[in-house]
Amino acid sequence: MATEIERALLQSLSDLHEEHATQFENLHGELLRRDETWRRVVSALQDRFEATQAENRALAHQVSSLSEQVSSLAQQVRSLSTVLPR
Repeated sequence: MATEIERALLQSLSDLHEEHATQFENLHGELLRRDETWRRVVSALQDRFEATQAENRALAHQVSSLSEQVSSLAQQVRSLSTVLPR
């Protein structure tokens, strides 16, 4: 009788081990997929950040150029206002 119980227990342990191994493999696969998804998200965010930085540098250059133009025009207006009769 004990041999039959031992066989049943061993079979149950074997079944549990197989189920655990299957669940572990499924979880491992899911974690790998999520890891790859996060890597793609981080890469896309990094690319967007770098593009935004480049755009900001270009805009800063344009603002600086426009500021110089405004200063030059203001100087020209001041020069003309001193030359023109009132």
